[in-house]
Amino acid sequence: MRIATKAGYFTAATSADVVKAGVRFGDGDELRPDVHLGVHAGQEAPYQTTSKPTWVMNFAKTLAAVAHAWLIQSKLPNHPGCKAVGKPIKYLLASVRDSDLNRKVICPDGWAKTYGNLDTTPIDTSDTDSCDEFAYAGSYNSGGMPASLGGMNEVDTGNDCVQTYASRIATGDWRLYDDMRTASPTWKEVCGRSSMSNYQNTQSMQPFSGTFSSASKYRLLDKDEYWVAFPEFAHCDASKVTVSCAVPKP
Repeated sequence: MRIATKAGYFTAATSADVVKAGVRFGDGDELRPDVHLGVHAGQEAPYQTTSKPTWVMNFAKTLAAVAHAWLIQSKLPNHPGCKAVGKPIKYLLASVRDSDLNRKVICPDGWAKTYGNLDTTPIDTSDTDSCDEFAYAGSYNSGGMPASLGGMNEVDTGNDCVQTYASRIATGDWRLYDDMRTASPTWKEVCGRSSMSNYQNTQSMQPFSGTFSSASKYRLLDKDEYWVAFPEFAHCDASKVTVSCAVPKP
C-alpha cells in the first residue's frame, strides 16, 4: 500500500488569498454556563455552546499540513475529528498536561533534521524541516497522550504512526507522499507523523488559540469536544488503496 496524496496545483497565496481559519455551528445550538470562571455578584456568567464547534484549518496558507490531517482523519480507523462518524477531537487544557509532552513522544526534538525524509522541502531558505503530527498534540486523541491520563490512542513512539513527508514541486504545488523508507501503512495505525516545512506545520494551528479555543471565542475547557473539517478535500476518495487527489486553490 502506497500513498501519493497530491495537494496543490495553484500559485503561492498572497495576503489577499489567505483564507482565515474559522468555525461553523449547527442550527439549534444551546448555551451552557461556564462554571469554571468566577463570576462576581451582579455580573452575567459567560456562556459557551453545548454543541460541538468545527475547526477548519487554513488550506490556502498551510496546505501540506491540512493534507496530512485530512489523510489521517479519513484513512485511519479512529478518524480523529470526523463529524460524519462521530469521532470528535477532545481538547487538552494546557494546565492539565503540557502538550509538548505529547508532541515529544511522536516528534522528539530534532527528529525532522535527523530522521525526516530528505525530499522534504521548505518554502524558502529561512524555513526548516519539522515534524507534524495528527491528531493534535493538544488533545486526548494524540498518540503521545498516556492512556493512564485519559489518552485515547497511546503509542510507544512516533514510529508507530503512518509516516509521510511533504514536498514542494513548484511554487504553490505541494505533494504529500508515503515515506517509502518505512513499511507501508497498514491503515490500522492510530496517528500520523509527517516531515514537512516548519512554516506549514507551525502556522497551521497558529490561529487556534486566538480564533477558536480562547476565552474570548469558544472557551474550550478540558475534554471539550470539537470537529475538524477539510472542505477543500470533500471530493477526494480516501477509500482507495492508493490515495491520489488533486486539490485546486479555492
